Amino acid sequence: MNTSTQKLFDQDRAGETPDTWKFVLASDYCKRVTDGTHDSPKQQSDGNYLVTSRHITGGGIDLSKAYNISKSDFQEINRRSGVDQWDILFSMIGTVGEAVLVKNPKVDFAIKNIGLFKNKSEIEAKWLYYYLKSPLAVHYIKSHSSGSTQQYLTLDSLRKFPVLVVSKEEESKILSILSSLDDKIELNRKMNKTLEEIGKALFKRWFVDFEFPFDFAQGKPNFDGKPLPAEVLTKAGYKSSGGKMVDSELGEIPKDWTVLPIEDVVTIKGGTTPSTSNPDYWTNGKINWATPKDLSVLQSSILLDTERQITEKGLERIGSGLLPMNSILLSSRAPIGYLAITNIPVAVNQGFIGIVCNKGISSYYLYFWLKFNMNLIKNMANGSTFLEISKSSFKQILFVKPSAQVLKRFEQVTASFFSNIVKNELELNTLTKIRDSLLPRLMSGKLRV
Repeated sequence: MNTSTQKLFDQDRAGETPDTWKFVLASDYCKRVTDGTHDSPKQQSDGNYLVTSRHITGGGIDLSKAYNISKSDFQEINRRSGVDQWDILFSMIGTVGEAVLVKNPKVDFAIKNIGLFKNKSEIEAKWLYYYLKSPLAVHYIKSHSSGSTQQYLTLDSLRKFPVLVVSKEEESKILSILSSLDDKIELNRKMNKTLEEIGKALFKRWFVDFEFPFDFAQGKPNFDGKPLPAEVLTKAGYKSSGGKMVDSELGEIPKDWTVLPIEDVVTIKGGTTPSTSNPDYWTNGKINWATPKDLSVLQSSILLDTERQITEKGLERIGSGLLPMNSILLSSRAPIGYLAITNIPVAVNQGFIGIVCNKGISSYYLYFWLKFNMNLIKNMANGSTFLEISKSSFKQILFVKPSAQVLKRFEQVTASFFSNIVKNELELNTLTKIRDSLLPRLMSGKLRV
């Protein structure tokens, strides 16, 4: 940063950082500052993902809506804008300022209209990543963003981004604090993902492949109440051991299992939005009120909180009332398919099908059933403006109801999974709040270490 630029920025941020802390341009701090392609490569059925700013969310990359491009397009983009380990991706359009630190040594996606900070080392990458979240950086982003309809930050502004530089000793201490918190947060997320994957594998084994343990001598499922061994996912079960299968509307199912409309096994409810122009419905509200947006940011299967709350008067405007804990929320439009189990009583807006499991089916079984049948649900949607599945259509979906013994055992096993997921999520939320409170103080020098 030249002397005049340094002086102007120092004056602008006067008193916000210690005198010994300085700023340098990102173009000097990094090996290189560039951005992704501005072209629009054709979509392919397979290949490498093309990531844009809208795929950057919550400190990570959501590839669920990204599309594939050809190998040749991938290679062409990467000649100019190849992404490597310890680079930082930065959203330049739309929600400006979202950053992702690339930790994986193998990167198999290309980028479009995304800022790219190519760093000299892991330490410098981590420092820049946390700095981009600081109030100083946010101030620069807001003051240099343009656009009335859609905000954007130019590549020139990225290259001139003033990066805070401190002593190596202080940098090391600050990074140690923030990284240790993020490492624990990431560990909890991985544990939750593993727990859900185990539950998903068990569901498939028992309720898709029909290989649940069965004692043919006694003519009933073989559950002794002990924790399930790992071999339960591989050892021969009911169907492969000769268990009797019967025909049904959905194909062969085990004897004593039934097929019936889903409305016969759960209670299905909708929601609404109380008038936002009436403050009596919203001001100082303490009742959680969910929209699909609340589920779009979840990184686990559990809903612990909502962005907005309503009052008792607001709740009176919602015919479905307050859904109890362990209800399931399924977004029914724009888009269809967000899914979560509630760990709180919650009211919902019109973008949901709310499912109360009060007729003998556990929310854990239903959660995985919905996961496995999501394509069927989406294929039943219709609409001219946007696709939507109505409650009336959803109610008629045919549902396989297993025997009570198998259902009970599955609930016993998966209840412990989801209990641990909730525990991990609560701890994760606490750690996130601690990190987010420390970061601005550490990055401004108000808290010295």
